[in-house]
Amino acid sequence: VGGDVERWICPICQDIVQDAVETPCEHLFCRACLVSIRTQECPNCRQPFLPAQLKQPHRMIREQLSELRIRCVSHSLGCSIQLPLSQTTISEHDVQCGFREVQCDQTDPTGERCSARVKRNELRQHHLQCPFFNVRCTNFGCEESVARKHQQEHQSQCLFANIVCPSCPEMFPRKDEVTHAGTCQGRLVRCDVNEKCYFMMPPKSLPAHRLECGFAIMDCKRCGGTFQQSAINDHDCVVSLRRQNDDLIKAIDMLRYQMESWQVTLETNMRMEFDAIFRTLAPKEGSVVSYDGPVSDSDMFLLYKQLTYNPSLTRIHLRDVPLGLVGAQCVADALCETKQKLTRLTISSGNLGDAGVDRLLSCLSQQTALECLSLPGNEIGDAGAQGLVECVLQYLTGCRHIDLSNNRIGDCGAQAIAFWVDQGETSGSLDLKGNDIREESRGAVRSAVHRRIKKLVDAIPAISFLSDCRFALEL
Repeated sequence: VGGDVERWICPICQDIVQDAVETPCEHLFCRACLVSIRTQECPNCRQPFLPAQLKQPHRMIREQLSELRIRCVSHSLGCSIQLPLSQTTISEHDVQCGFREVQCDQTDPTGERCSARVKRNELRQHHLQCPFFNVRCTNFGCEESVARKHQQEHQSQCLFANIVCPSCPEMFPRKDEVTHAGTCQGRLVRCDVNEKCYFMMPPKSLPAHRLECGFAIMDCKRCGGTFQQSAINDHDCVVSLRRQNDDLIKAIDMLRYQMESWQVTLETNMRMEFDAIFRTLAPKEGSVVSYDGPVSDSDMFLLYKQLTYNPSLTRIHLRDVPLGLVGAQCVADALCETKQKLTRLTISSGNLGDAGVDRLLSCLSQQTALECLSLPGNEIGDAGAQGLVECVLQYLTGCRHIDLSNNRIGDCGAQAIAFWVDQGETSGSLDLKGNDIREESRGAVRSAVHRRIKKLVDAIPAISFLSDCRFALEL
């Protein structure tokens, strides 16, 4: 409040006078304060007066009082509103002021009330954390509301709360606990065969236990007698049957031994006959094994035998024979078994692929005398080409002629082949036409060929490329 405030202060309440009255001695008081002292003397000058002598202040004084503005009692808490000196206006503001401290209105079921005092405009935020605030139970089907501080206790007792059976992984509301106990498959029940059996098991194991319980009474269908299952081994019929079973086992073992002996003899005779036949069919030493066109399973078996029984075989030609992965493994096994020293291996249009080449590499590493390796039209990619280059550099150092035309070799395979050309020490030929090699990689191979020519006395007879754009080069 601005101006000279002292003259507007009530001497009794020490506050701005409200509903002011004036005594005959011209002192101002609040009407309520003056009535409350219950005396007829002026509190300031002790001059006596009668209630009838009390009057309203002069009009000018009333106008000055009406122009006064007072701050809200909660201005220290942030309220910046100034009010006219009117009892009604102040009372209305006190009820609505958001900065006025009020006590939390929440109580728990026992009647205990929250003692927190907060600003009126922060009361709703306080309710979100107030331990006395009533919240609805979150369990489906429960309509009970409890104080927040009792929520955990309610959760441990709520009939609609989901609990897990201690005997099985099933989950159900607490109110169904008794019902579930009667059907739970994880609980343990006692054997019902004989009261002397104390074995505990889940209900689902009870039927099987009834058949195995040692206290179960069994009926012998042979002699008509009865006995406990635990004493079954001592029953006369069982002892007799066990002896007969032992005799049968001995007889079966004897028959099995005789059959194995006959089988060994039969296999030996058949092997001798087959060996004689395949030695007749196998090519002579130094000759060529050659197949043209598709072969059947019997032809593949004959090919395997021909490769196996000709240790001096030097050349193999398999033209348009779709070997595939199985055929490549067949050839590799035969060559590894007899360890022939090949000088030429040709497999054209065999559908080997990278996997088939990988199978052949296991035997090619032993063919150190190989001079010519021809694998055109076999769907060989970069991985197969790189494997071949590693094998040639490490084991087939005498291999001078390589034909990898009409495959799927790309730039990575071409780079590996260029490395082999650059590292080679003999003359020879290389055919890469019909592959997916870009110009940059072709240039790398050509550069390697030029470097090799400079190192050799004899030039490489021929190297060619043929791509979709009919690009060809002869060196």
